[in-house]
Amino acid sequence: IKIMLIPSKVAVIITTYNRHKNLITVIEQLIGQSCVEKIEKICVSDGFDEEVKAICSYYKLNYLFCEKNNNLNSSKGHLARDTGIQNTTSEFLCLWDDDNYYNHDAIENLLECVNQSDIGVCDILFRKSSPVENKKYSRQYGSKEIYRKIPENWSGDFVLRQIDPMNVIVRTSLAKKEKWSDIHVYEGDFIWLNKLMSYNPKVSYSKKNIGIKL
Repeated sequence: IKIMLIPSKVAVIITTYNRHKNLITVIEQLIGQSCVEKIEKICVSDGFDEEVKAICSYYKLNYLFCEKNNNLNSSKGHLARDTGIQNTTSEFLCLWDDDNYYNHDAIENLLECVNQSDIGVCDILFRKSSPVENKKYSRQYGSKEIYRKIPENWSGDFVLRQIDPMNVIVRTSLAKKEKWSDIHVYEGDFIWLNKLMSYNPKVSYSKKNIGIKL
């Protein structure tokens, strides 16, 4: 008999910048999660934003912000992620962007995946590369023909464009060991995760799809 020791609390850290409609949409996906009672809800804006603060107050999210001038990487959202990570005491955390689509059981599946591990990885759908440079992609969730599954063939390694912050859950004590703001490229997810791998964490993988990167 396999015993599932599901963590009692997980922080979902949403980072945002000047996209209020997107933020409301992702917050509604968050509060509609099947295990919402387990979630510590945190929103970090890249610079103080009165409207984001009001949205967080309405939806009962913990509102934080980072000073954009403190670090050049705040423009990439990296400092906002660090701010959220440093201000949670939950056992695990997830980093959610405000422009993705999350299934209602995304957190439940991530928690099951990370059972007795330090990092959990689930499948998501990710936009395919276009042969036409200026092709406009549909942002409709049902348009699966323009998406591919990532990771396509999970090998246990974090590879560029085969991973995204939205499809991982990380033990908080491990996440706090490396800063996003030390990374000087936009695609910092695989760099940050590979830095975490230097601590020899236990990593689990699940083929369950938790959403789509729009």
